[in-house]
Amino acid sequence: MIGEKTCYAVIYLVESVITYLYFEYVYSPRKRLPLVVTSFTVSYLVLYLISWFSNAQLNIFSFCIANFFILIFCYECNLLSGIFQAAFLTLTIASTEILTNLIITSILGDYIAYTHNLAALISLSVISKILYLFVTFLASRLLKPQKYTANEPSSLILLGSMP
Repeated sequence: MIGEKTCYAVIYLVESVITYLYFEYVYSPRKRLPLVVTSFTVSYLVLYLISWFSNAQLNIFSFCIANFFILIFCYECNLLSGIFQAAFLTLTIASTEILTNLIITSILGDYIAYTHNLAALISLSVISKILYLFVTFLASRLLKPQKYTANEPSSLILLGSMP
């Protein structure tokens, strides 16, 4: 139980850092860094607490809403773009988790192995977050290709050290 809760805490921490890097690359901040970090911390702490209900639909909806509010509140982003970006990130994270779970299922023969097997949960988490990072990294480069040279070295070091 404690190992599972710790794993989920790390998952939400990694998700928040990946989302932060994506938002920082695609949008200009509207608020100062301490307020942005506080917004991410509070939002992802709430998402972590919501995950205790073990309700996938609630988790997905909450993830979308939290990222939308972070984006609108902390970044120079209009309403329509905020909806699109929050939906994109939600679809991306859900897709990477489902794809990873299908791969793990083909190996273990149990679709819900992550619910009772800590090794399966850790495998699902690591692989799905690497995929989430990869997709958001590519998407950010497609949305803002002109930022390549200005931000690349520092962000790549942080991105490479995450998984």
